[in-house]
Amino acid sequence: MHSRLGIFDPAPTNGGKQSALSSLPSRNKAIGLGQQRESDVVFAYLFYARIHALSRIAKGFATRAFQGQPGQSLPVSSLRCGPHQRPPSRTIPFPFATPDFASRAGAMAHGAHAQHTKPRGTAMAKLTKQESRNHQAAMELLDKDVLTDDEKEFVFANYHEGANTINGDAGAFFTPLDLAWEAALELGTAPDNTGRRIIDLCAGIGVLAYTTLLRHRGADVTCVEINPEYVRIGKKLVPEATWICMDVTDVEALRKLGRFHSAISNPPFGRVRTFRGSEGVRYHGGEAEFKVIDVASEIADEGVFIIPQQSSGFQYSGVQCFERRESDKYKAFCEQTGLALDIGMGIDTSFCAESWKGVKPVVELACVDFRDRDCTGEQGSLFEAVA
Repeated sequence: MHSRLGIFDPAPTNGGKQSALSSLPSRNKAIGLGQQRESDVVFAYLFYARIHALSRIAKGFATRAFQGQPGQSLPVSSLRCGPHQRPPSRTIPFPFATPDFASRAGAMAHGAHAQHTKPRGTAMAKLTKQESRNHQAAMELLDKDVLTDDEKEFVFANYHEGANTINGDAGAFFTPLDLAWEAALELGTAPDNTGRRIIDLCAGIGVLAYTTLLRHRGADVTCVEINPEYVRIGKKLVPEATWICMDVTDVEALRKLGRFHSAISNPPFGRVRTFRGSEGVRYHGGEAEFKVIDVASEIADEGVFIIPQQSSGFQYSGVQCFERRESDKYKAFCEQTGLALDIGMGIDTSFCAESWKGVKPVVELACVDFRDRDCTGEQGSLFEAVA
């Protein structure tokens, strides 16, 4: 019995067992059929070698963040076509040499858009057809004067922050609704929230404020957001909150709002463009999440923050058990501010990893009691300065 590629003996003599090694000499007995199958083997090898070459070309463009123009020629001599061969040194027109192809290839290879002819962060997100339809439906709901709770939650779930905004610049990635419900739990419970003041920093369109007001009925919630379009939408979705359009790093303006019992925030992550040049009160690093926490410590007694796992000082979400793991940038934040972040109730946020739009960050719900500050820092509290 012959194998498909013709490498077994057509008449095995070892008790019916076929061995690829022992049957190789006998393959030449069947001259016509053997030669045909040998050519099939060569054809299959060349076919898969070509597939391998194309995959390496695509991966190479994604990895090196292709900077070419549409229709630009590509020197093939710089790319491997197979595991054992190189193409001739010549130049061919590469039909995939477009910014659109590089962007999509980079997204597949790295989970984010690759750099191309436009500078990084200068292009808006590319929505799928379903995302576009859902976003459009959300925008149509926002034309209504009054929305039901179901309609509000549809908007929170389907309004895409990357549709009309370069969210890479501002680090604007809205909190998934399910995660917002859990974050509101971290603010604790009280039999009567009357008079309790809560501030939502970097509020976006208000999903954290929405869940906070429903979890803590009677509380007074203030939302601070720098994007006027988000503020306009937020006022319609969460009209019960007080909305202020301002920069969250303007500590002097925040101080004029008075003292808050709690702060809650999903701040921008990392070194975003809109936070360049801004300073915290004590923190002088470049991470936006730490700047927001530092500022919150000046106006609130405690806080709950959705931040990257590597900035939290611990690991809990998506791992088997809790573990303190303090990065260098976290240690620098603690040294400069005298603050320490903790796990709180212990909520594994990995359950909503697929609910983020355009990104899949590993985050933690980090809690901090600002009244337990270990040191006064270099500048001291602004409230102490004016007392």
